[in-house]
Amino acid sequence: MSIKETIGKALVSVTAKAFGVSGLAQMWDSGGEIGGKKDSSKADKPYGQVGLVYSCVNTLVDGILGLPAAISTLDDRIVESGPAYDLLFSNPAMSWGNFITQSIGHYALSRDVFWIFTETEGIRPTEILVVSGTQMLPITDDRRASGNLIGWEFRGVNGERAVFGTEEVHQWKNFNPYSKFHGLGPTTAAELSINYSYASSLFNMSALENGAELGLILSTEQKLEKDQIQLLRSQIDSRHRGASKAKRTAILTGGLKAESIAMNMANMEMAKISQMSDVRLCSAFGVPPECVGIVTEAQYAQGPAQRDLIFNTIIPMARQFAGEISHGILARHYTGEQRAVELKDCRMLADRSRPLHKRKSYRSSHVRAIAEQDKMFVWFDTDQHPTVQEAQRNSTEKILSFVEKGIPLNDLIDAHDLPYEHVDWGDDWWIGMGQVPARLAMEAGLEGITGPSAPEGQPDPAADEDNKKSAVINTIEDTEAMIKQLIAAEQKAGDDEQLKLRIWRKWIVSWAGLEKEYKEAMRRTFVRQQR
Repeated sequence: MSIKETIGKALVSVTAKAFGVSGLAQMWDSGGEIGGKKDSSKADKPYGQVGLVYSCVNTLVDGILGLPAAISTLDDRIVESGPAYDLLFSNPAMSWGNFITQSIGHYALSRDVFWIFTETEGIRPTEILVVSGTQMLPITDDRRASGNLIGWEFRGVNGERAVFGTEEVHQWKNFNPYSKFHGLGPTTAAELSINYSYASSLFNMSALENGAELGLILSTEQKLEKDQIQLLRSQIDSRHRGASKAKRTAILTGGLKAESIAMNMANMEMAKISQMSDVRLCSAFGVPPECVGIVTEAQYAQGPAQRDLIFNTIIPMARQFAGEISHGILARHYTGEQRAVELKDCRMLADRSRPLHKRKSYRSSHVRAIAEQDKMFVWFDTDQHPTVQEAQRNSTEKILSFVEKGIPLNDLIDAHDLPYEHVDWGDDWWIGMGQVPARLAMEAGLEGITGPSAPEGQPDPAADEDNKKSAVINTIEDTEAMIKQLIAAEQKAGDDEQLKLRIWRKWIVSWAGLEKEYKEAMRRTFVRQQR
């Protein structure tokens, strides 16, 4: 065992005890190195100092917490028991909700989060410690930034340190062109906007506490000593500083003159500049300003903004999170067989009627697991989110209207990935009764389709056709009467098989004309529909 591994294993248990869940709350700062000195006008802990950062981070955390999650195998089964299930969903040391909160919270701030496996059974971790990337320092073989990574050094907020090997941690980070060991997060990219928001809040608070006055200038022609200046300043501040002491009368002696400098409220608010900075800050976190109350007057935009948040931020982040769990935890440490059930017997998912292959979130995670050769994978059922369901209903209603235009239903299901199974009649082309292709009217004109209209004063061919049909019906009625007479005569004369046969043939012949005409009319109708 190497020295690195010896030191790491010796300090793992100490670190796990020193940094419990309560201590992890102090790790939610990403304002530079720990212990470094910061200017009082700059936010060194943006999550706890800037309300907009707090709102954006919790919006992302709450959005993913509301999505149901499950573990599946490549053969479309749901894992509901076993070591992997117990680690994520039945872990007494860290609940699934707490794991999501800490992981997404750190990732939202710094785009760099570590999962430290503090307790293991063989190669399988049983406890996970979630740590911000700002508290993990890389250890290279030559102690240089260009060296090969061999481990990580953890530095706590209270000075605690621990060393871990690369097999004891998993890092989830995004692209960073300036460092190959850490990700680049919104708190770094939007540092100016964060500091501006924090400084403007401090300025406004200070101004309001002083009655919106910048201060008081005392002037005199005499030369004052340092002690005299300090005494005058303290006396004036004690009587006149603060909103509750504004507008008090001051009596000055010794040739002192007082001059106040005031500002109006419009200059103090700086509304336009502040709003522009807040919008940039929301953009860095991927949260629409309407979702955190920045653009309050645009209430009508809450619906589109919510869809923008879910489809462009929450769902992509949930898929990344699920992929990191699958490849970073399950594939590395849980390669054995797991106890899985069919979807119809699953208890984790509320919607068990729709097949898994009809769920977009499941398909994307399944494809990624196949590409990375993972036997199990975690996925979030994003189709159950109310915003996603509403969007699906609206799009489905518009898409299904194309069936009335003659497009087969099954083609629409495949082309637009609708959550429905194929039906037997879905491959047929349907055209409403009375509709004909426009090209037929262009080629033959209206009379080529409906037939020539009857001139005024002349008989209508359509009426003649109806008269012929009536004549056929009358003929049928006469034939029935004749057959009844023949049958009555036959009954009197006795049974004659030849006579019965002749009667039956006459009956068939009487229907032949009408049946032929009916078949021809149906044939023309279906030919028109096919066109």
